[in-house]
Amino acid sequence: MLHGERLLNMFKKVVFSILLIYCFVSLSFADTEYLIPVPEDCLKVAQISTNKIYLVEDKTICTGVSIVKVILPDSIETVDIYINGKFYKKHTVKDKNLEQAVARLNVKPDDSIQMPKNKEAEQKAFEIYYYTQTEEYQKNVDKYKEDIKKMIFPEQQASLIDKFYPDAKTKKSVLSEDERVYVFISSSIPEQTLRAYAIDLEKLGKHAVLVMRGAIGGLKYIKPTAEWSTRILKKNPYCEGECETFKTKIIIDPFLFRKYGIDRVPAVVYAIGIQNLDGLSEGLIKSNNFSLISYGDVALSYHFQVMAEKSKLPRLKDLSEMLK
Repeated sequence: MLHGERLLNMFKKVVFSILLIYCFVSLSFADTEYLIPVPEDCLKVAQISTNKIYLVEDKTICTGVSIVKVILPDSIETVDIYINGKFYKKHTVKDKNLEQAVARLNVKPDDSIQMPKNKEAEQKAFEIYYYTQTEEYQKNVDKYKEDIKKMIFPEQQASLIDKFYPDAKTKKSVLSEDERVYVFISSSIPEQTLRAYAIDLEKLGKHAVLVMRGAIGGLKYIKPTAEWSTRILKKNPYCEGECETFKTKIIIDPFLFRKYGIDRVPAVVYAIGIQNLDGLSEGLIKSNNFSLISYGDVALSYHFQVMAEKSKLPRLKDLSEMLK
């Protein structure tokens, strides 16, 4: 009997040791999802073997964003990437760098923007950026949009929109589907100037917008930006409460600033050849669209006139005449 108890205790110890080892191994080799920059947007993962990632070209899955998603054991720090059977490069997955990732997305670098030297901060910034591209984040954005609308139109929101924008669902844009007019601004520009741009952009329709690099006071402070935007878009700047506003949109998009190399404001960009963005920033989409830039605190019609004289495009001359 005593011998049987000893055997049972030994068996329990062995099982307990095996469980400890299993838990240790499981914790040590937990899987982690990584987003890895690649040279093309038409690549997919064919096989992953330890720290080797084999990619193949597939023209049917081109995404417009040169990134592949892989799941690797947390213990792996570097991977060897092969494309169509040929070695491409060694990539460090534990040291993701936002500047390199943005460069992979074909975004024009801006030397005036200094990236942080803190590696942990760079990694967090990279992870936060890709979180903004997830479905979860987009749902939260939609919710915050509704919250802001309720703040601006606290009562009878739907009826107010119908009252002030009776043609909101039927009005067509003057600009074609592949045309854009971006007016790059900041809160330092006089409100009278910004309101003048809002008036002109409303005439051009939904593809003409005001663009800010970031929120006033930082992205965590959305209320000051919303209140400032509402004040700019009021048709009567002295109106209080329920006020009629211009239909011009104000968006926050640092990637557009980077793509077009905007280093001062106000700046006006006319772009043609824009792809279907599917909700992504145009600054993140690989494209060879044609664009022109004009700087200065002058009327939008004059910006178009200057660009028309430079490019000899009749379209810009027509837009200039329309806004005079």
